[in-house]
Amino acid sequence: MAAVHPLNTEPAPGGPHPPPWHWRVLHCLTRLSLAQQLILLAVLPATVATLAAIAVLTRQHLDNVMELMRANAQTVALQVATVAQGPLVQMDRRALLRIAQSGTYQPHVQQVQIWSDDGEIVANSETADRSRTEGLQVVVPVPADDGRRAGQVMVEISLDAVERARRSVGINVSLVLAAALFAAAALLGMELVFSQRLQLVMGMSPLEAALFILPLSLAAFIAGPLAGWLLGRVNSSTMLFVSLLVSGLGMTGYLLSYDAALLPQMVSLCVLGAGIGATMTAASSTIMQSATPERAGMAASIEEVSYELGGALGVTLMGSILSGVYAHTLAVPAGLPQSDMARDSLDQALIVADGLSSDLGMALTRLAKTAFDTGYAAVIATAAAMLLVTAGFVLLNRRRMAA
Repeated sequence: MAAVHPLNTEPAPGGPHPPPWHWRVLHCLTRLSLAQQLILLAVLPATVATLAAIAVLTRQHLDNVMELMRANAQTVALQVATVAQGPLVQMDRRALLRIAQSGTYQPHVQQVQIWSDDGEIVANSETADRSRTEGLQVVVPVPADDGRRAGQVMVEISLDAVERARRSVGINVSLVLAAALFAAAALLGMELVFSQRLQLVMGMSPLEAALFILPLSLAAFIAGPLAGWLLGRVNSSTMLFVSLLVSGLGMTGYLLSYDAALLPQMVSLCVLGAGIGATMTAASSTIMQSATPERAGMAASIEEVSYELGGALGVTLMGSILSGVYAHTLAVPAGLPQSDMARDSLDQALIVADGLSSDLGMALTRLAKTAFDTGYAAVIATAAAMLLVTAGFVLLNRRRMAA
């Protein structure tokens, strides 16, 4: 019998084959915890529905662009036919060529031809950058004075604008939804750990914690309508970039001042709230402008799903980061009988500390709060990075969004 190399992992001929891919996926899913399975069950359908709705809106937007291009070609053709009526009857080729050239000066027009009644091309004008591929052609008749047809006018519209729309509209909607999703994720994830820190670390009551967070909500409440007013004067992509940048800077400012005096914290929270409020307004306005009236309900549902999905992802991601960093950095005092329980969360550590001696309990409380603050800083830094990176993506695609 031939020897088999120990590093050879390929199945022998005729031996058992590896399980199919769907069995391996199911095996991985069974290894997830119940909470992870529930989160996956909630996130996947929402993601699929959002992507499907984006595809429908993209197709609708492209259809609208095509109809506008067709109407533009029809208008130009009618104008050329009206002007060319007399010269075509008199067969003034020089005048007909000037008329055809004037038609190519119109936006997106790449060729104008004037035909006689027997089908002869008596005038032809093309733009220098005419695409090699055939564009959208519209043909209209040129009536004679006696009511008969004197000839025809063909106007060809370049489809480059449609191709640009095809490339950009999907990324436009996706970027807007990504901005709404990450803004919601950053805000709700930050607020989750924020309220825990105010009560568990700083010892505030629930009412005091709510009042401490209130400036953030008030700033968002004021910035939303103000951003809506500015959207009539500023491009939506510019507004989206600036609001995300302000949000990221506010989150970064709070990261640097969360352990400082009250005034710097309040300023950072107000800047963060203003940026988030403006981001939500800019995203809402942009997504609704991308939809026709009959698709407005679908666009609104996509926007709402992106907020909800972002909130779920934010709570999941930020909670996982906080728990992981807290458990990794907590230095449990030697001889602690319930060290695993103390590593679960800060509130569990405080419960364990209440049942210990005074010195050991104070030491565990101090170490647990320090570990929580480390995880808290990691969460705020992650949220700030999410906002700033999203602002960078919007900035890189501003020309496409403005198209």
